[in-house]
Amino acid sequence: MFRYIAYSPNPRFLSRNWPPAFTEWSTKAVRDAFFASPLFPRLLNSDAVKEAISRGVKDGTLAYVGKTSNGYEPFYHQCTFTSAEVEISEDMFIITQETAAAYQTALAASVTVSETPSTTPQTEPTGTYTPANTNSGTASVTNTVGEKPAPYDSNTKKSQDEPEPTKEPEIITPVALPKLLKWSGVITPQKWMNFYTKVLTKFATNKDLKLTLKVEVLVEGEIATQKIEETKVALSELGLNNDVETDIHENR
Repeated sequence: MFRYIAYSPNPRFLSRNWPPAFTEWSTKAVRDAFFASPLFPRLLNSDAVKEAISRGVKDGTLAYVGKTSNGYEPFYHQCTFTSAEVEISEDMFIITQETAAAYQTALAASVTVSETPSTTPQTEPTGTYTPANTNSGTASVTNTVGEKPAPYDSNTKKSQDEPEPTKEPEIITPVALPKLLKWSGVITPQKWMNFYTKVLTKFATNKDLKLTLKVEVLVEGEIATQKIEETKVALSELGLNNDVETDIHENR
């Protein structure tokens, strides 16, 4: 049963219920989880998600980031950050405190390495040897220490008329991959959240993901009319068809 709240959820609730398949959790997927998962509290105001992210950034529980080829940009963590700055989309993400700390450590290390001055290689000393005076005069011989003549390699000399060997182009056969995945089955209520985090989140950003549900509830005794009406209202609030059927309706 959903729990109704009129305030922003605790940011640590997001950390405790983080999908194991995600390192970065898009803000849109975070919002959708509150309306899709029975384990998440029911929000009376969708802006409550923005408030939770804002508070999490301020106290360091979360970080608000965008992804680029060079890392995270922008990157907000443990700083003043208002809910108005939170964008609910598939392009903005939150990350955990641990991921944010690891990113900052790696970023600091890369800056330290780039600022380290390079060491100029030392050259071997050169000197001039002057032998003693002889009848023919004084002769100076320059000796460069460490320099050796390059050995002659007969293999490096090739005839100009000899053609270069050509390599046969490698032919790569493309592997056909599936474009459609389907599954149907029965899931117990205890596994609804696990099914969402371990299966659906892998395709949550795909605009063509379709989820068809068939809900059947059989109770001992009778289902109160008030509960049926509450179900219809809840479906309408989610923008879904609220046309529910009962066994009384089917028998008519």
